[in-house]
Amino acid sequence: MGWISFTYTEKTHLEFNITDAYLFCYKEYNRNSYEIIRFWFQPTKNIQDNHVVYLVLKHPDGYNFILVVLINIENEEIYFKEISGSMGPAEDKCPIEFLSLVKLPKTNSYEYDWFIKVKHQNIKSVIQTFKHKNKVIVYIKTEKRGFKVCTGKPSDRTCISWDYDNYNAAMLTAIEYFTNFIS
Repeated sequence: MGWISFTYTEKTHLEFNITDAYLFCYKEYNRNSYEIIRFWFQPTKNIQDNHVVYLVLKHPDGYNFILVVLINIENEEIYFKEISGSMGPAEDKCPIEFLSLVKLPKTNSYEYDWFIKVKHQNIKSVIQTFKHKNKVIVYIKTEKRGFKVCTGKPSDRTCISWDYDNYNAAMLTAIEYFTNFIS
């Protein structure tokens, strides 16, 4: 699949952040009976590279699949490219927890090879961080029975936290806390 684009004047490429990425994905993918189950944003560090979003989506037929979305903003246009797990994306920083939410692919396939690459990356239980000026403000981590939104950074001994069964509810709380913090 190729690149898709439309006019986008809200942010430049380097200003685009986790909140913008989540809202973009929510508008693009949480429709037509598809549902975002998990979201992970990997921001770019420079103008030449793409932002990367990893999504677990629930298909209208009931099964889950992983979609990798590359995002680039240039000349007031947002460009995005969708790469399914079955295409064996080059991007391999997908949270390992995402793999347990989809069917294990057949061996000797691009998707299986990609699963192995992701497992080698072995991203831990913190599945999303929200940073401002290189400081972690709030993060989401997986728990045995759902998700926890925590203030501060993962190594802090104490924090304010909220527990959720639903990933989207956890994400909305984290976005709200982050937005209020930087406002």
